[in-house]
Amino acid sequence: MKDHQKEKSKKRLELNLKMRVKILILCLGLTLFALILQTILFENSSSGLIYNQAKAESFASLQNMQNEIYIFVKNMESNMIEIYSEKDLIQGLKNKEKIEKLRTDYYRLAYNFGTSHFATTDGVVAMYLYNPRHEIISTYRRAVTPKHNYQTDI
Repeated sequence: MKDHQKEKSKKRLELNLKMRVKILILCLGLTLFALILQTILFENSSSGLIYNQAKAESFASLQNMQNEIYIFVKNMESNMIEIYSEKDLIQGLKNKEKIEKLRTDYYRLAYNFGTSHFATTDGVVAMYLYNPRHEIISTYRRAVTPKHNYQTDI
């Protein structure tokens, strides 16, 4: 009878141990499943968020660059248009005055425009004024170096 009780007690202990292991495995499995599910959902939502932020920043950066380029081109255009406000030069070109007269009267015009109407940051390193027969009237070159070696007549 003692053996029978011991055996019965032993079986109950094994059953309890098996049940505890099963419960432990079930709890660990559910916890691990919840963590994996949470990781997958977090990865999907965070990658979408990061993608949208990067896309918005890129768009804003491109928009700023476009605005800066537009302003730069408009400033250059308005500075170049000012050359046409030189009524005497335009009249001389229309009357087809001799090239020597145009050169003596307006030899510093390109220099004056290049230095007074354009900032160094505009990147204007040379300016040439020609008559309708493609003869040079006035030149401006910021530097004559091996890097900026411009022709007298292009």
